[in-house]
Amino acid sequence: MVAGFCLTMGFMAWFFICALRGLAAQDASHVAEQWRPYAWAGKSGLALCLIAWGWALASSISIVRAATNTRTGEPPPLSVT
Repeated sequence: MVAGFCLTMGFMAWFFICALRGLAAQDASHVAEQWRPYAWAGKSGLALCLIAWGWALASSISIVRAATNTRTGEPPPLSVT
């Protein structure tokens, strides 16, 4: 998740820097040429974030289901060492 977030935010930062350069130069024809070589970082970062989010969702659902299936009326015994 962290790697995907960093890749996506790095790409977005570079995209906005290129966009601001294009606005400052009053010529936006070369803006896409500057950020397009780094589009792989945005796409792979987004994919990593979505995979990590889906994995976290699936594991959270399985933990909640396992907890509700084993729940009884009594608290679990404490281990005394």
